[in-house]
Order: sequence, then structure tokens, then C-alpha cells
Amino acid sequence: MNEQELFIRKLSGIDAFAAEKDGVLTETEIKQYFDGITLTDEQWELVYTYLQNKRIHIAGRKQNPQIILSPEEMSASSENTLFDEDEVLQMYLEDLKDIAPAAEGEERHLYIRISEGDQAAVRRLSELYLYTVIAIAKEYANGNLPVGDLIQEGNLGLLMGISMLADKPEDVSEGDYLVGSIREGIEMYILEQGDQSAVGKKAVEKADKLHKAICELEEELEHKVTKEEVSAFLNIPVEEIDEVIRLSGKDLGL
Repeated sequence: MNEQELFIRKLSGIDAFAAEKDGVLTETEIKQYFDGITLTDEQWELVYTYLQNKRIHIAGRKQNPQIILSPEEMSASSENTLFDEDEVLQMYLEDLKDIAPAAEGEERHLYIRISEGDQAAVRRLSELYLYTVIAIAKEYANGNLPVGDLIQEGNLGLLMGISMLADKPEDVSEGDYLVGSIREGIEMYILEQGDQSAVGKKAVEKADKLHKAICELEEELEHKVTKEEVSAFLNIPVEEIDEVIRLSGKDLGL
């Protein structure tokens, strides 16, 4: 397991660690929790933002404005008021209507500013992808897990992807990398909750589409194709093909 995967797993479990401390952590305890993992300044900010979104208090640290919107904010008006999933999602969507759409060339400019450490650019880019998070979360919602939780974990995956843009593979676009990070955040959460059905179903759907593309390419080229040829044909990294095969359990003959 590489450091990025270890960081994701540790971050996903930090709320359980905080629960042992009655929901209050010191910065020393947080650093000890991540002992052995080298984190960038952006990743440390991600940790603190994640804890804030989880309502975990960091002793002695001033709370920062939230970088991402939380579905829980939409239903927090009263502890005695109950909302169903559709109501929470609708309230969340209403709030997102105030977000201005991306101007021409804005996203590319944001990537440059983020590489220079501009936190305002991080906030703006995360806003532009919130609808994408919702769409992906709804793909995985199967009634067993609240869609609000899936959105929250997708938002976390989005922020993690933004913080690691500098390390993305050269053959993957920034947009595809962020979408992959959102999916990874949601899928890891589902697996940690012991519900593999949603991840497995989605992987099988991807595998079926991949198999169809392989058949089309083999018919066109008139020979058995390699992963690299399929990767170039579909404009996706080989690693993504490997992940689909692993999660779906299907042998696609590559």
C-alpha cells in the first residue's frame, strides 16, 4: 500500500479515532495519528477541513470557513426536525444554485492557481465540481446508505484529488483525475460500511462497457488487443482498466 492509499484509509478512519476522544482532538494527537506518513501542507489542511465537516473539534485551533458544502448543513436547522433523503438532497441543490457556472477558460486558470498554493482557487474549483459529486453519489445510492453520506465522502474525495493534482499521471486530464478521486472516495466509504453491492454493480456495468469496446476494437483491428491499445482507444489509463477488472471480477481477455 503506497502512502496515498494509506493516507486515504487513515483519514477515513479518523472520525472513529475522534469518537474515542469524545469528539475533541488536539493537533498533537492528530499528528501522532498520521505518524509515519509524510503529508503536504495541502493534505494537512484537508485533514482539518474533514474534521471540521465531521463536527470534530480541534482543541486550540480556530475554525476556518468550510471549503465544501455539507449536506448535513441543510438539515441542521433543528435537532427535532426529520427530513427524508429527497428533502435533504433538494435543500442541498437549492443552496448550490447560488454558485456561478465556470467562465470560459476558468477551470484551466484555477489549476494553475492551485499549483501556486492559492486556497481561494481550491474553494472555487471544489464548487464547480459539487454537481458532479451529487451525480456520482446518486449512481451508487441503493437505499442502504444515505445519499447525504455518499455526497460527503465524494466531497472528501474531490478535495483529496485537488490536493494531489500535482502528482496525477501525465496521461490523465485534471477533470478525469478529479472524477476518479470522487469515485474512489465514495467506493472506499461503501466498502468500509460493509456494503459491496453498490461498488460491485457499478464495476460490472463498467466492465460490460469495457468488454463492448474491446470487441469493437478487435473487430476493427482484426486481432486480440492489449490493455495499452484499449487504453489509447478509450483515452483512459491502464490503471483504470485494471481497477475495473479487479472490482468486477470479470476476465476480459486482456
